[in-house]
Amino acid sequence: MKRMTKMTKIKTEMNRILTRKHRFIKFTSLLLVAVTLAVMSLTLSFTAEAASSVNVSVSGSKITGAQLVNSVTCVPLRSFMTKLTNGKASITWNAETKTATVKTNDLTLTVTDGQPYIVANGRYIWCYTKNYIKDGTMMTAVRPLAKSLGASVTWNGSTKSVTVGSATRAIENGSTYYNSDDLYWLSRIISAESKGESLTGKLAVGAVIYNRVKSPDYPNTIYGVIFDRKNGVQFTPVSNGTIYDTPTNESIIAAKICMEGYIMNKDILYFSTVEIMNTCWAGRNRKCVMTIGNHAFFA
Repeated sequence: MKRMTKMTKIKTEMNRILTRKHRFIKFTSLLLVAVTLAVMSLTLSFTAEAASSVNVSVSGSKITGAQLVNSVTCVPLRSFMTKLTNGKASITWNAETKTATVKTNDLTLTVTDGQPYIVANGRYIWCYTKNYIKDGTMMTAVRPLAKSLGASVTWNGSTKSVTVGSATRAIENGSTYYNSDDLYWLSRIISAESKGESLTGKLAVGAVIYNRVKSPDYPNTIYGVIFDRKNGVQFTPVSNGTIYDTPTNESIIAAKICMEGYIMNKDILYFSTVEIMNTCWAGRNRKCVMTIGNHAFFA
């Protein structure tokens, strides 16, 4: 009898443990479902905020399907350029590179999915948001497209609408627009300092150069800033000779984007590797604004 009593107690305790375990698993599952639904809800709300509809008209003609993405008005490329050129543009699609090409008598424009810029007559125009495909339609920022054909863009915040004027003339060709000496040296310092960095990291190095050009404390030319020796050599590639190496293609693109006037941060004047950011002169004497990849940038 005593043995049977012990066995009963053991069985009862085991059942109690299993019941608790079952309840815990059930609670955990319900909690996981609740968290998942909450995350999905937040994701949907963020998506709705990131991409909302906006009214766009070109010379009085409405463009359907325009969206406001990260405070940037994006339009369907084909319908927008067709209306802006009065139907004179030919538009082709390369499925392999996911690139749309728009051509008129005096304009060649390419828009590639996922890139944060367009290329118009060899000019690299920053879009402030990435080109994207929605329901099989290439979407891109309205202002760079309008700039490619000299059209005005007016934003009305109260009505959440954009008015685009008529095309005037195609954008100047990059071969004549970019100063060859500035492009030569800017692309080389960007490449030598940030060859393995992202496009954003390359643009940040370019911003440092341009900010120094504008600062009264440094020479007022790109070449002068790069080879400045007032307080010693300013950039390692000048001392080790890598400044003369052929720049990467993305470094050339970054240089052209900077030369178009896009300076990602107007305060940064110094940078170092993240490894020495706390011990270098800038790290000890200047405010760290941001880190991108392997670089820290200081104002």
